[in-house]
Amino acid sequence: MSETHLKELLSGNMKYFEEFYEETKKSVFYNIYAVVQDYQIAEDILQETYIKFLNNITKLRVSLNPLGYLFKISMNLSYDYAKNRKKEVNMTREQEHNICFEEKHDDSGILHRAKLLISEKEFEIVILHVINGYTHKEISKLINKPIGTVTWAYNNAIKKLQKGLKD
Repeated sequence: MSETHLKELLSGNMKYFEEFYEETKKSVFYNIYAVVQDYQIAEDILQETYIKFLNNITKLRVSLNPLGYLFKISMNLSYDYAKNRKKEVNMTREQEHNICFEEKHDDSGILHRAKLLISEKEFEIVILHVINGYTHKEISKLINKPIGTVTWAYNNAIKKLQKGLKD
C-alpha cells in the first residue's frame, strides 16, 4: 500500500480501504489459519482483525507498515483464540501432540504438529516465509526485528522441524 493511500485512510477516506483489503486479506487469512486451523474460525478472526484495524486507524502513523500492523493484530487474536480454546478443551501438551499424530497427513495436521515443535515467533516467521512467500528482509520489516534475528530464527525452526517431523 502506498503512503498516499495510507494517508487517505488515516484522514478518514475509506475509498482506499477496499483496495487495501483485497491486497492484504489472503496473507492475513493464511497467518490466522496456520494458528487456528479452522476455516470458519479463521474467517471470523479475519473480519475481527480488519474491524480492529479500522477502529484503531487513527492511532497509526504514516511511517508504520500497515500490513505488519495487521499481522500483529491477527496473530494476537489467533493466539488468544487458541489459548481460550485450549482452556476449554483442557488438554495437556502431550495429549495434544498425540492427537495430532493420529490425524490424517494433511496440511492442517502438519501445521498443527509444527506449531507444537517450535516457538510462536519461529512459527510466525516460518508461515510468513513458506506459506506467504515473504523474504527474510520483508519479514524483518513486518515484525520489526533485525534481518539477522529473522534468518537465525527461521534456520533454527527448520532444524527443529526437520528433526521433529521425520515421521
